[in-house]
Amino acid sequence: MARWAVVVRLDALVAELGIEKSYFIRLFKKRVGVSPMKYAMHLKMSAAADLLRGGSEPLAVVAGQVGFADPYHFAKCFKQWSGVAPGAYRRGR
Repeated sequence: MARWAVVVRLDALVAELGIEKSYFIRLFKKRVGVSPMKYAMHLKMSAAADLLRGGSEPLAVVAGQVGFADPYHFAKCFKQWSGVAPGAYRRGR
């Protein structure tokens, strides 16, 4: 399964739009319901969940594929997002 990601820096996005960062964040939160950072984290964790369900790569590799340099930080964020550790999620617990 092919994976790709588009990384858009918030500073670059607001510069392209020609608006203030704080204004964009308020508009985004009003429209989407969460901040851009929380939305991006949800996308990362959803991608990680897909990788964990469908693959056997080491957790450190999954962490890197979704943008985490530190597998411990990934595990902490994933557990906070899903309620279970990545290894337990992979095993279906």
